[in-house]
Amino acid sequence: MFKPKAILIGTLITILLVFILELIFGPWGGFLGLFLGGLVSLYIMEADYMDGIIHGAIIGFLTGMVFDILIILVASFNGISLGLYLTGGGLLTLLVALIVYAVLSGIGAAAGIYLKGMLKTQSKTGLRG
Repeated sequence: MFKPKAILIGTLITILLVFILELIFGPWGGFLGLFLGGLVSLYIMEADYMDGIIHGAIIGFLTGMVFDILIILVASFNGISLGLYLTGGGLLTLLVALIVYAVLSGIGAAAGIYLKGMLKTQSKTGLRG
């Protein structure tokens, strides 16, 4: 089931984590932020695996769109014309980034749902498993 509120909250959490971790760790921090953003936002949300992966992919796609717009704005502020940027391989770069963002956030979402299910099972059965 499509939950726009959960997607919006997840996107904001993911954008915040990507921004903070990119400042600390560089580009690899952004990938870590995507994974953790998907994990945290879908851990909070009640969803099964399929809905969670779809929501995680949507969150990653929206996060990718925000950061792609920021890349275009930074490039235009640095004097690179938008037409030159987009025809010189920039469009392909943006599309690949959107796909990578969606996949990483979807994987994080699946991990978050799995972790939540594992913790629920653990709390029901106790330490004996």
